[in-house]
Amino acid sequence: MSIELSKDSDIFVLTMKRGENRFNVQFVEQLEKQLEQVQNSTGAKALIITGEGKYFSNGLDLEEPTLTTLIPRIWRLMASLMVFPIPTIAAINGHAFGAGLFLALCCDFRVMRSDRGFLCCPEANLGLPLRAFDLIVRAKLSKNVLRTAILTGKHWKAEEALTAGMVDFIETCLLYTSPSPRDS
Repeated sequence: MSIELSKDSDIFVLTMKRGENRFNVQFVEQLEKQLEQVQNSTGAKALIITGEGKYFSNGLDLEEPTLTTLIPRIWRLMASLMVFPIPTIAAINGHAFGAGLFLALCCDFRVMRSDRGFLCCPEANLGLPLRAFDLIVRAKLSKNVLRTAILTGKHWKAEEALTAGMVDFIETCLLYTSPSPRDS
């Protein structure tokens, strides 16, 4: 399975374990299933979402043949995360691009590793419209940060992301994330 759900006391940890963790039909189905399981549980106090290795999520799988019908489904998944019944934390262990960044922005809190990864809205560089996710980023980012992110495709390092308000905290090591070979 490319998404693992574990529970540590009353905290759920959802770990994306599929390389770049790109959004396609299978990936979205697994996310929906795991989020539903957390929602239906009793006694849960928080949900941490993280990745494994180099990527939190590298966004949309541009090779997905049903991308146009998948985007509204991703939007609904992210909208449900924004109103999730328990606090949500994105433990950004590595790169979070496009839909991966939007997934992190949907969480109540975002913590990013200080030594690895970039945040980026690459849609302008890829010639993709941002319309599908525009409400999410407008709700979570200031106008100036949003303009810079969307128009330039800037790669935000942890310190810059913290200063810009894209993340709430930065840490040298994130609890609940798997080490990569680089960390050994």
